[in-house]
Amino acid sequence: MKSAHSVLAAIMLAIGLAVLPATANALPDPFGDKFNNYQCYNVERYDGKIVDPSVKVRDQFGKYGQFAAKLVMVCNPVSIDGAPIAEPKVHLACYSTDPNNDGDLKPQTVLVQNRFGEQKALLKRVSTLLCVTSIKKH
Repeated sequence: MKSAHSVLAAIMLAIGLAVLPATANALPDPFGDKFNNYQCYNVERYDGKIVDPSVKVRDQFGKYGQFAAKLVMVCNPVSIDGAPIAEPKVHLACYSTDPNNDGDLKPQTVLVQNRFGEQKALLKRVSTLLCVTSIKKH
């Protein structure tokens, strides 16, 4: 027969597990509430305008030549687990791109850290998606 102490401990454990939020295993956001998190939506129709094809992009991995881009996604700032939205008016507009120079990118492994933990990612080629900060009107 179990002791009263072990039964009480089992009940306390069961109650504790029952009231833990579903996100108990989530890590804190490494940036706190200084920046937005986003939920993105695919664009099905748009006015067909192609952005300036002479756009040049530079980041920590290199610089990339001209792009021909069309709008493919709109991203809204979201609250995750009740966290505040840092900049509710700042959205992202994401464009499909066709970089004409991906020779500068050497395959390399990066470590991504966020509220979901750490993930290693091998970067092998230039992205075909470019997201820019935007204002969205209804």
